[in-house]
Amino acid sequence: MNNNSTFDNKDNFKKANQNLEQKYRLLFEKSPVGIFQFDNNAIIIDCNDRFIEILKSSREKVIGFDMQNLKDKSVLNVCLDAIKGVQGFYEGIYHVTTS
Repeated sequence: MNNNSTFDNKDNFKKANQNLEQKYRLLFEKSPVGIFQFDNNAIIIDCNDRFIEILKSSREKVIGFDMQNLKDKSVLNVCLDAIKGVQGFYEGIYHVTTS
């Protein structure tokens, strides 16, 4: 195997990965809809600015929030299903806990 070919493949992979990360970050940050990410314990670990605007809250209140403590549990089951790998969907009125 040619060492130059190995380095070229690693460089190409690294560049492609960086490109995908940039596209994801742009989509996440500039999306007109609120997007949030949570871990396997239903703790919110990241969100975009639009999500904060929709909730009329602050990043400090949202990041680290345990969704098990939501006052309005209507969206919780969809999030818990997502943790299990099940695709979910929620549409409806939501009463904010963190504002």
